[in-house]
Amino acid sequence: MKRRVNVRKIFLMISDALIIALSTLISNALISLYGIITRTSTYSIAIQPIRIFAVLAMNVLFCFFMLFVFGAYSKMWRELKKSDLAICGLSVFIGLCFSFIFLLIMEHPVSVPFMIINVIISVLSIVLFRLAFRHTFEELVHVGERDKRDRTLIVGAGYFGAYVHSRIQNGCSAEDCVTAGFIDDNKSKIGMRIDGVKVLGSSEDIPNIVKQKHIKEIIITIPSLAQ
Repeated sequence: MKRRVNVRKIFLMISDALIIALSTLISNALISLYGIITRTSTYSIAIQPIRIFAVLAMNVLFCFFMLFVFGAYSKMWRELKKSDLAICGLSVFIGLCFSFIFLLIMEHPVSVPFMIINVIISVLSIVLFRLAFRHTFEELVHVGERDKRDRTLIVGAGYFGAYVHSRIQNGCSAEDCVTAGFIDDNKSKIGMRIDGVKVLGSSEDIPNIVKQKHIKEIIITIPSLAQ
C-alpha cells in the first residue's frame, strides 16, 4: 500500500511542476500575443526566450518548496476540503512572490503585468487540478481499494454523524478504513458534503448504496431513535 501512495504522490508532484511551468509559458505567450494583436511592442513586459526558462525554473522551485512547507502533499489522500484547496492556492501564490523577489535581487526582474497574469493562471490551474484529481483519479483509486478497506456508511448527516466521521478519521488510517458516505432523509442535505464526504441518499437508498459502495459497516447516528 505504501508503494501505491508514493506513486500517487509522485504523480501529483510531476503534475504540479508541469502546471506551474505551463502557466509561466502561457502567461508570457499571452503578453506577446497582446502585442501582436494591438501591434505594439511588448519587449519591456514580456520575458525574452533566453530568460524564460530561468524564470520557469525559479517558479517551479519556489512553488514546490511552499507546497511542501504547507503540507499540501500530505493531505492529498483524503477528501480535499475547501481549506485544503485554499492552502494549495496560497502556497503557489507565496512561492511565485518569492520567485519574483529572488529574480529582482538577482537583477533579472519580471514585469508587473507578467506577475499578475502568472499568479492568476498558476493559482487557478493548481486549484482546478486538485478538484479534478479528487473527482477522478482518487475515485478510481478508491474503486481498486474498496474491498481491502472497512467502508462505513453513516446514517444521519447531522452533528452526531459528523462527530462519528471525525472519530473514524482520527481512529484509523485512510488505508484501513474510510467513511464511504452519509445517509439522511432530509432531501435538502442529499448531495452536500460534510468534511469532504458526500450525503449519498435517503434511508430507502441504503440497500443499493451498500452494494454499490461495498459497505462493511453501518452506523446510525440519529438521537431521536433512542427516545
